[in-house]
Amino acid sequence: TVTGYQWYKDGVAVSPGGTGSTYTVTAPGSYKVEVECANGCKGDDTVIVTQDITPPTADAGDDKGICSNATAGVGIWGSPTASVIPGT
Repeated sequence: TVTGYQWYKDGVAVSPGGTGSTYTVTAPGSYKVEVECANGCKGDDTVIVTQDITPPTADAGDDKGICSNATAGVGIWGSPTASVIPGT
């Protein structure tokens, strides 16, 4: 029977929330979990989590006219925000 868990991120104990059987990762790093059983046995495992830094690709299709002789487009530049770009 498992009696305890302790999660670590980059060698530092996770607190709060680092003592459950699962831990939700929110940032890249080295994650380790130590497990202790009622009979005194201990074990651990480590996983390296990396971050995908490839910028997203977006295609909103053709520009659409919104007023006479005017267009607008949407652009996304490697961030989770979008901007409206006045057309020419």
